[in-house]
Amino acid sequence: MVEIAKQKGIWDKAYDSLKTAEVPEDLNAELDNNPEAAEFFNSLNSVNRYAIIYRLQVSRNPEIRTKRLAGFIEMLIQKKKIHN
Repeated sequence: MVEIAKQKGIWDKAYDSLKTAEVPEDLNAELDNNPEAAEFFNSLNSVNRYAIIYRLQVSRNPEIRTKRLAGFIEMLIQKKKIHN
């Protein structure tokens, strides 16, 4: 399966797992500009941090990603999380 996915070019488009996910550059830049959001993001458990990262990674186009990113920053400023 992995080899087939690599041959079809879809392997590189797969999202990161919880263990390997890193904060994307655009999210990191927004967190740098919003210390309150950054502080809350850093306090989240790994499941809630990954929920944000995953949703950004699977955005179908740049417009959706930008909209989601803005929503996540606002959510973090309000100290809200995806999973309670």
